[in-house]
Amino acid sequence: MDADKFLELLTQFPPTKSEVAELVAQVESEIDYINPLALLIRLKRAEALIKQALASDVIKGEAVREANNYPKGDDVFMGAKFNVRTATSYDYSHDAVWQEASRNQKEWGKIKTSRQSFLKALDKEIVDPESGEFVRPAIVTAGDSVVAITLPK
Repeated sequence: MDADKFLELLTQFPPTKSEVAELVAQVESEIDYINPLALLIRLKRAEALIKQALASDVIKGEAVREANNYPKGDDVFMGAKFNVRTATSYDYSHDAVWQEASRNQKEWGKIKTSRQSFLKALDKEIVDPESGEFVRPAIVTAGDSVVAITLPK
């Protein structure tokens, strides 16, 4: 697919959240007439394409440049509101208290992960020989069945 066809395809997307919801509801109502697996695979492909395009520094940079051409207060284009913001990040690593908290968080994260693995591996309740406390296995809750899709590279 070339860029022109891609851009043309994007113009066919519903412009509002409510229209998106209406289109999804229409597809759901017609699910008996389409192959739902094919639909899911195509949606996954579209998601990958859109996710990568949204992450593109070139596209984001050019969009900022274009948005800056609009006067302040003129913040609607193609029916969507927009504004240009400056991304802000903070570095706390110079602070000793923050460093200690970060180390503790990493330590406790490792302890928690290790404990989760231990509890998953248990098949029955045991007694901790050090504390004498009962240790129960992790509670397993089955979720819904899903189709996992891996797109080729």
